[in-house]
Order: sequence, then C-alpha cells, then structure tokens
Amino acid sequence: MLSLWYPKAPSAAAIILGLLASAPFTACSLTNRSLR
Repeated sequence: MLSLWYPKAPSAAAIILGLLASAPFTACSLTNRSLR
C-alpha cells in the first residue's frame, strides 16, 4: 500500500520496514500454531 505513494527508491525501504514490522507477528502466529 505505501509503495504506491512513494517513488521506487523509498518503496524498497518501505517494503523492508514492512517485513521487519510483520516479522514479530508472523513469529507469534508460528509459535501459536506450534503450541496448538
């Protein structure tokens, strides 16, 4: 979504930041699945 508002150069940084931000959530979901 944010990549549409920014040029190509900052869009890469936005994607990286998005992945870093989503990393903890994905880890939590994986741990929840493993616990279940």
